[in-house]
Amino acid sequence: MIASVVATLDPDAVLRPELPEKLATRPELEVGAWGPTSTRIPIIIDVQNRHQMEDSTTWLRTQPGVLMVDVVFVHFEDDVISHSVENDVDDPRSGAPALERNAPEAPASAANSREAGASKAVCSEAGASEQGVFTQ
Repeated sequence: MIASVVATLDPDAVLRPELPEKLATRPELEVGAWGPTSTRIPIIIDVQNRHQMEDSTTWLRTQPGVLMVDVVFVHFEDDVISHSVENDVDDPRSGAPALERNAPEAPASAANSREAGASKAVCSEAGASEQGVFTQ
């Protein structure tokens, strides 16, 4: 499981003196470029399951000088999802029902096609291509 997050820092650097050293001790964190005057840090978290992800984000947001952590993107790998579903059944912390595996995909409907067309129209009006790159 991989997540991209942005940690928002207190603008007063005095309140976060040991943050660079603490981030370096966490092997699951890949920290992007930032400096002493930065108020936001891009971070990639690479862990095996959702429990480790929760532990990492909780640790990060409880560090002195970190005001909040925003999740930008999460990628669930297929083998991790299957493993997590099996763990959900056995994990007493989770009250979630087991998910069905190998469920057939829903057929494309006319409504889905209309929604896709509408989405492309909105992107075009905003000056964005289908890949999300602005063209203006």
